[in-house]
Amino acid sequence: MKSKTQRKNKFSFWILLGKLTVSLFIFIFFSIYVWGIQLKYETLKVGWERAFFYSLLIFGASFSYDCAKKILFLDQSTFIPFVKKFGESAFDLIIFILFGIGSAFFISIDYTVAGQLCYIAAIAWELFLINSISKAIETVTN
Repeated sequence: MKSKTQRKNKFSFWILLGKLTVSLFIFIFFSIYVWGIQLKYETLKVGWERAFFYSLLIFGASFSYDCAKKILFLDQSTFIPFVKKFGESAFDLIIFILFGIGSAFFISIDYTVAGQLCYIAAIAWELFLINSISKAIETVTN
C-alpha cells in the first residue's frame, strides 16, 4: 500500500494534460489580444498613439508567455488549487470577451466610435483579468 506522499509525488498524465490545456488557453487568448493590438498598431502613423499600442503589444505578449510558463512549472499538488482559483476569474474573462465582440460588431456596422469605446473598455477590463490570473498564480506559489 502506498502512502499519501508517494501518491502525490507520482507523475499524473491528467495533471500534465490539464497544465498544458490551461497554459495553452491563456497563451492563445492573449495572443489573440496581441493580434488585435497589432492590427490597430499597423494602421497608426507616428505619434504617441503608436508608442502606446506598441507598449500594449509588448505587455500582452510578455504576460501571456510568463503566465503560461508559470503554469507549466507548477507542482502537481498545487495545480488543482490553482484551477479552482483560476475559475473565479471566469467573470472577468466573459466580460473581456463581450467587450471584444462588441468592438468587432460595432466596427463591422460602421459605428466606429462605439467600436473604439468597446475596444478601450476591453483593454481596460483586461487589467482586471490580468489581476485575477496573477492572484491565482500567486496564491498557489506562496
